[in-house]
Amino acid sequence: MFLSAARPQTHKLVWVPKSFQDRGLTARGRGESSYGNVFDKVLETSSPQSGAHHSPELWCRRPRGSGTLPIPGRSIKERLGAQRKLNMARTATIARKLKIMISSQCRRQFPKGGRTLTEIRQEIRDRLEKATLLGERLFEIWINEDAPAAGLDENSWEKCLTQARQADILIVLDAGHAGWARAGGDIGICHAELMTAYNAQPGKVRIIPIRGSEPLGDEDAPRNLRFEEYVERLNAFAPPVRSEADLHTAVDRAVIDAVSSLTHLGVREIRKGRYHSGDALEWSKLSFAERQERMVAALESGLTESGGKQFETAVISTSLGGKDVAFHLHAAPAALTLSRERVGRPFLEDHRLVQGYAKEVAGPVHIIACQSGATETQARTILGFPDAMVVSAPFGIFVADETQQIQFALLKDCRDDTTTRHAVHRFLDWLREAGEEEALARRAEKRRKIANAIAAEL
Repeated sequence: MFLSAARPQTHKLVWVPKSFQDRGLTARGRGESSYGNVFDKVLETSSPQSGAHHSPELWCRRPRGSGTLPIPGRSIKERLGAQRKLNMARTATIARKLKIMISSQCRRQFPKGGRTLTEIRQEIRDRLEKATLLGERLFEIWINEDAPAAGLDENSWEKCLTQARQADILIVLDAGHAGWARAGGDIGICHAELMTAYNAQPGKVRIIPIRGSEPLGDEDAPRNLRFEEYVERLNAFAPPVRSEADLHTAVDRAVIDAVSSLTHLGVREIRKGRYHSGDALEWSKLSFAERQERMVAALESGLTESGGKQFETAVISTSLGGKDVAFHLHAAPAALTLSRERVGRPFLEDHRLVQGYAKEVAGPVHIIACQSGATETQARTILGFPDAMVVSAPFGIFVADETQQIQFALLKDCRDDTTTRHAVHRFLDWLREAGEEEALARRAEKRRKIANAIAAEL
């Protein structure tokens, strides 16, 4: 990169390690060094083998075709080591671009009567991708409008969450709109992207409040309110912007701040921030009983707001596959290994649970919110035997036994109201997308008959 077309091509660029300089290899401008090499120019830079800052090294030009630097008193092994360093220096390295995701609702106009947020984000993308650092383009911008067609292994919702998780920097243009959702009572996609990125690496998130945008006629007010309440709990410091010019300036400052701070913090320090603040921190202060109650209440709220009907405490009836299916809600307020006695095997009581059902209700199906993770081994342990359908999915684990018609779901990482609500909706989304709604309803009908038969014999 230090050579220009005007320079003669009879010389090539060579990296001279600091150790060589210490032994007396120095440049004398354009002329002979103490070891007879012709130097055209000497530059100070960092070691090319790594991006870190080290002691200054020498870059010089010497005739093509010359071998290793003649260092008197060096062994063959030492000379070969020096040659390897020179070969590494000649190999060009390309720095990985920083991936920036810009999240916002698409169709809102900002300011009122102005351009849509999609058009503004596209302009920000073009401008940032043209920005250079020392002559190199540094940023790769991801907005959902540019996303190519995804494979069938990942839907549009999961694709956006994957991008939020993988991005080096997430910039949220908060216009007060939570984004689209698949069902009432669920959180919006903008809410989910922010939550996913914050839970993974909070240090990479930057929120820019936008004031004065044009509301849409089809907005879901409760969903937007949940989003705004979540943003407020994060307590992010950023002055609101009211014009497009101010928005561009705010984005630039957010990028500069994020690059600078993340460079100093490092990835290892960033990853320590998961679930250490906000509602997740408040939930972690609760007793097992209090946390369990909160988790069940969040499940109830998420299911009822999406059309479910509550007919008992912790029991919600939801229409799936053309049938009313009863979901019984439970919670493991700590790791499953520590709270097994609070969960137990709830399906062993199904013959008692169905006695309060209406005739047309099928089930039970059990949903267990887990504060931390859940594994297939833990799911099989709860079931009591291994021969069953066990599915690992983004929401956690789903188990179905085709013999006894037992069904339950373990929802992982239910750390607060938002993550719990999101997990139950991801489970319902999976049932629809995988075509499991009718199969779940069919098994639930059979389970009701089995439970009724057991209850009649007792």
